[in-house]
Amino acid sequence: MIAPYLNARSFQSLPCLALFAQYDRPIMRLLLLTTFFLAACTTVPELDARISETARAAEYPSLQPIDQVLTSDRTPVLDDQAVSAFQGRIARLKARAARLRRTPVVDSTSRARLHQAIRG
Repeated sequence: MIAPYLNARSFQSLPCLALFAQYDRPIMRLLLLTTFFLAACTTVPELDARISETARAAEYPSLQPIDQVLTSDRTPVLDDQAVSAFQGRIARLKARAARLRRTPVVDSTSRARLHQAIRG
């Protein structure tokens, strides 16, 4: 018996589903649960090994009351070097944007082929 949520078109689009066409829902559920249980038994890589010794030895940051954080009058200070670095990056990004605007996305051969396919 074919499961009610699968039809003939499902098997044409995904040939691997044809293997499961002969099974009904309880078997499919059992197969799905078995897959999940097997996935749960896999080993997880050690994430603690990725933490450096410096980070491990560092102290935790002190917690501040949210009212104090929101009302603090700290303005970011940018020195001349940071400003010039930002201006240089802005200029490079604007130049890249202008270059991308001039470059066609589709070349003329592909454009002609697309127009021919659209016109039929």
